[in-house]
Amino acid sequence: MQPKQETEAEMQARWDAETLLNAQEIERDAPRHKRALAALGRLQRETEKRVEGMVVLRNEDLGGPK
Repeated sequence: MQPKQETEAEMQARWDAETLLNAQEIERDAPRHKRALAALGRLQRETEKRVEGMVVLRNEDLGGPK
């Protein structure tokens, strides 16, 4: 017995169902991802401030402008 070939309609129905499930997962996970992105933004700003502070200190060490 040969395996049944999926018809075009069955393939489209499966694709639609998978797409809907993926969209539901994305929607469900969105708040968590939004919080993670906000945390990354805060971390980036903190890092930039620290780097700026290091540059100021290094310039002062070398007798340059603050």
